[in-house]
Amino acid sequence: MPGVDSFDLEGQVVGAAWYGAGNKIVFADGQQIFSGLVRHEMLHALIRVPGHPRDQFLDRCGDIVDCLGQCISDAGGPPAFSTTAPIVAPSALTVTTLIATNPVSLSADSGWLPLTVGVTNHAPYAVQVQMPPLDPGHPPGFSFAYSITPLGGGHAIGNGYAALDATLLPFAPASTAGATRRFVFGDQPILPQSAGDYDAAGIFMNVATSPMLLHVLP
Repeated sequence: MPGVDSFDLEGQVVGAAWYGAGNKIVFADGQQIFSGLVRHEMLHALIRVPGHPRDQFLDRCGDIVDCLGQCISDAGGPPAFSTTAPIVAPSALTVTTLIATNPVSLSADSGWLPLTVGVTNHAPYAVQVQMPPLDPGHPPGFSFAYSITPLGGGHAIGNGYAALDATLLPFAPASTAGATRRFVFGDQPILPQSAGDYDAAGIFMNVATSPMLLHVLP
């Protein structure tokens, strides 16, 4: 919807909406660059059911799609994480990297590449991880991050971080929804400026994944 940053949907002011009739998604002008919002509406279009089923929006796709306000209410309330779970070191968890499209094209994709860093708790009980403090006067301590370097070594030519505004990051028990927490880097272009082969790695605190090969086409 050009020229507006929000619109009315059944009495609510929203930035985007899915319509079952025709399975269509509508974004207010500028809202289509917010990847969590885009994936929220895409999930509606994929499952094609009214409301916000908990098993989809908070369980299977938790941390991947935005779910706030009415979404959390429809889903039956926020995830029930333990506030007394033991605190473990990041090294006790498994860190993974997912690149949604590989190879990726500079001309076709304009520098955009969704890169997901996942962190999984394999213990049969809930755990928490201490988050680094946020200090506006110093370089921020990151929780999730990524690095893209030329194949074979060299200085990073693409990197980014996300410092979560939280003291503890909770994980549900293994074998239940929530055992994996994720962060998707995709709200801004992250591709290198030149075509070629690169090493890409996801990072959680001080734990990095093994580099994976990223092919960047012209």
